[in-house]
Amino acid sequence: MCIDFYQLVQEATKVYFQIFLLLTAILLATQLYFFVGSLFYAKIWYPFVIKPKLEKTTALPSAHVMVPLKGLSDRLEGVLRRYAEQDYEGTYRLTLSTESEQDPAHALVQRLANEYDHVHHVIAGLATTCGQKNQNLLGAIEADEGSDIFVFADADAHAGPTWLTHLIKPLNLGENVVSTGLPYCVLSDTGLSHVLQASLTAFQAKVIMSAGATWGGATAIWRSTFEELKVADYWKVTSVDDISMYKLMQQYNLRNLFNGKRIKLIPIPDLDHTVRTQCKDMSAVTRWFVRQVFYIKFYRRPIWYLAVWGNFGNFAVTTIAPFFILAPSRELQLYGIVGLSYLLCLTVINMSLLIIRPKDDAGFFTWGKITVIGDLFANFCLQLSIPMNSFSWAKIHYKVDYHGKVTEVIHPDSPVINPPLPESSTLEETHK
Repeated sequence: MCIDFYQLVQEATKVYFQIFLLLTAILLATQLYFFVGSLFYAKIWYPFVIKPKLEKTTALPSAHVMVPLKGLSDRLEGVLRRYAEQDYEGTYRLTLSTESEQDPAHALVQRLANEYDHVHHVIAGLATTCGQKNQNLLGAIEADEGSDIFVFADADAHAGPTWLTHLIKPLNLGENVVSTGLPYCVLSDTGLSHVLQASLTAFQAKVIMSAGATWGGATAIWRSTFEELKVADYWKVTSVDDISMYKLMQQYNLRNLFNGKRIKLIPIPDLDHTVRTQCKDMSAVTRWFVRQVFYIKFYRRPIWYLAVWGNFGNFAVTTIAPFFILAPSRELQLYGIVGLSYLLCLTVINMSLLIIRPKDDAGFFTWGKITVIGDLFANFCLQLSIPMNSFSWAKIHYKVDYHGKVTEVIHPDSPVINPPLPESSTLEETHK
């Protein structure tokens, strides 16, 4: 009887270890997919397959660059002037949108609009049913005068003189093409919070190149495609621009899976722009990344589920399992060996982010700060997002329902703004 029980325990231990080994292999395969996919795209596919095609295109359609603004910074005027002084041989309009005349950037924007003929200022009003950034973009779209292409940009990116040309050229490959830049930041400081933000944006860039996504800081889309997707209608009730638009692109591609009418996304690894890290302490980088996770939770929920469980698995394998190497039992020591092996692989993969991101002060030892801490921090932020149904951005507080529809907007020093209830009960029903 005792022998049978011992054999049963031995068999169960083998099964548990096989399950652990399988889950670890899945985690490693996922990490390798993102790394190899992004490296292949950035170093081979884009420069040797896509870029030669772009060099043959000559048409430069009319474009409308839209930059939503809130607040004023020391670098803002320089950023906006770079958008206004693009070396673009086609015609383009630049619209800078603010929420009200009380916005600190109002005077600067008015001055630039008077200085440049193609620069316009739109006052979008306070958001009541969506994110303020969405509201500002919608105001700029309403002021459009028939541009062929919509370009969405952020006010914290320093665009080079060829930024607009490089962003628009991929769209000449077809009316079903959307182009996007990559959100990786260069270091403005070598402190831990800055390195964490740089590493997390590098991971976001890696995901965009390997699995696909759009970045609101630099995205170009044909006006006809934008209208066919009914993006504006969706933005009117959602809290974020880029992730919600990409969700519509995915839904469109799923509906047209077998007829060939699919939207093709082209990320641009060498886009002529620079974004610098801005999170000065751990509190700031935590708020920033939790907000990124929040958007994924409500607008790409399956990805969020995978991220929550995947990062928890990372935590278990890299932080807990290695200690089993000290266990007296050989069976338990195997868990430790697998955990240490995975930790080594993950460290190499994280350090390899240096290969795909812009060159800056992030040397080998500086980047080494995040080899393990980055994954622990990401797991911490993902767990924080589990109970969340609200967030704050630029001093505005938003609440959303399960489907991502904004249900409440609280502006600073103003009463709660409750959006009117839609006729349909869900976002999916509202947007058809």
